[in-house]
Amino acid sequence: MNNSKLASLLLSLQKPEFKELKTWMKVHAAHKEEMLLFSYLADIYPDMQGKKMEKEIVFAKLWPGQEYDDNKMRHLQSVLTGHLEQFIIHTLHADAYHEHFTLLKHYRMRGMDKYFEQQLALVRKKLEQEKVQDSQYYHHHMLADEEYNKYIKGKQKRTLEPNIQSLSDNLDHYYIINKLAVYAEALNYQNIIKTNYDIALIEPLLQEIATSEKFDIPVIKTRYVAVQTLLDNENEQHFHDLKNLLYTHAAVLNRNEANDLNTLARNYCINRINKGHGKFARDLFELYQLEIKAIQPGSNYELSPAVYKNAVTLAFNLKETEWAHNFIEQYSPLLPPAQQAPNYSFNMARYHFTHRQYSDVIELLSRMEYNDLFMMLSAKILLLKTYYELNEAGPFESLVHSFRSMLKNKSSIGYYHANYTNFLKLADKLFTKGRVNKPMRMKLLIQIENTKALAEKEWLLEKAKV
Repeated sequence: MNNSKLASLLLSLQKPEFKELKTWMKVHAAHKEEMLLFSYLADIYPDMQGKKMEKEIVFAKLWPGQEYDDNKMRHLQSVLTGHLEQFIIHTLHADAYHEHFTLLKHYRMRGMDKYFEQQLALVRKKLEQEKVQDSQYYHHHMLADEEYNKYIKGKQKRTLEPNIQSLSDNLDHYYIINKLAVYAEALNYQNIIKTNYDIALIEPLLQEIATSEKFDIPVIKTRYVAVQTLLDNENEQHFHDLKNLLYTHAAVLNRNEANDLNTLARNYCINRINKGHGKFARDLFELYQLEIKAIQPGSNYELSPAVYKNAVTLAFNLKETEWAHNFIEQYSPLLPPAQQAPNYSFNMARYHFTHRQYSDVIELLSRMEYNDLFMMLSAKILLLKTYYELNEAGPFESLVHSFRSMLKNKSSIGYYHANYTNFLKLADKLFTKGRVNKPMRMKLLIQIENTKALAEKEWLLEKAKV
């Protein structure tokens, strides 16, 4: 069963989804043997590889003493895969309004006017109470208007107005929000892969949004300013307007919408930083803080490793060490399971390094298990810096030697290879010669300043200036 469709689907689920699947299976599994195989897989999830997943071994564990039956195993795998696909369909189509609209349609089509009107009133009341007013919010309004429109037209009374204005307005809002989202994505990809897109009606639409108060609603306004930020990225005011809108309207944007816009704003900051505008580092950090603020520590939300890593790195670079410490403590458990321990150990080691608690750094890094090449390289650099600060010549030289040997076999890391190689060369010279020889240290200072591909350049400059 290694690399089977069943195993791949199970591994594609996040922990909260897998927990929900267990409940689903108790209701939908028709035979005891289906649950027997599922329970076995649930017990070893997410470590679903190796001998424990070989069909013969699984069969022997579930039915000891019986002769292996390949047809039986294939049949059970197929049945479980079918259950899992139905669960995925159910999960993806989960919508708080789905049942309401199904009932509305039934009551309308069966002429049950009293119950239709009661159900429609219930839907409208539910929509009025919604705090999040994203594209889905207007989509649900549109669906309710559409059902009412059909209901009125079914009465065949021309004196009854079929809610056309409201239907049109909500259709416009839903369309414009999604049109702006697609256009922003097109602009972004045009810059990445140099592809031109023909986005119909976008120019008159942008003009209409700019001049009509009708579209002055939070999500459209925020999406519109995001597009302007992409269209005219040299005008920094667009970015600052976007950032302010993200803060102002955080409560009315759903998480996916907010994260999408936040990512766009962050990419703008990164682009400006790469062009030498370092002042945007603070804006970038604040945007990460805004996204993280919406996540409750201890929740079932799975935090993106990239967001985690970048937020911590920025915090340390901006000397926000206490924020970094609290973030590492509270949010490391929200990372994917395999990344929690290494990220916690490595980043806590960075925290202790900033506080000159070098014994804690060594202890944390010595018990790390590396499952990410770049984290391993960063950990080795941090450990080397720690030995430098402690003036531990033996461990320092030993690590330099082993690090160099390892890099010889890591040419696949591209331009990063030069960053690490140059760091080792200059750090070694600083340690062995520059610490006691000021003229040599001054020469190394110039060499460090002139080296473009160089990891930990600021730290090396700091040591050369001592």
